[in-house]
Amino acid sequence: METTSSAAGDEGAVIDRFYAALTAGDIEAARACCAAEALFWHCFDGVAQDLATASQGWAALKGAFAELAAADVRRARTDAGSYVQRHLFMGRKPSGELVGWPVCLMVEVRNGLIWRIDEYIDRAGALAFSSTEAATPGLAPLA
Repeated sequence: METTSSAAGDEGAVIDRFYAALTAGDIEAARACCAAEALFWHCFDGVAQDLATASQGWAALKGAFAELAAADVRRARTDAGSYVQRHLFMGRKPSGELVGWPVCLMVEVRNGLIWRIDEYIDRAGALAFSSTEAATPGLAPLA
């Protein structure tokens, strides 16, 4: 696998736009990063959701947290052309507590749009943090 950045013209940049929109609560902008036929699978329920169903979940997620962030993002392009991304998905609860979950994704991008995301996250394993600049526990800091 080769490490990628989100330089202009890089198909992986759509993943950055997607997460920027999602964490800002802009569901329409997040949807615009996805193909109409996109599927979103989660390890915790084993269900591949369509774009409409996933969008409802994104709206509920934003409603549950005062602030969302994707921190410590690490992405690599596979030989097959998809992306593996690890990040720390963080949310600030209404109480002010900042929690985060390590996430691993397989993302398929075609023609500049997200076609599929397979998300691996342990939702029961929320970790407490003091800053949205947090690093994923156990991983070396990004250079």
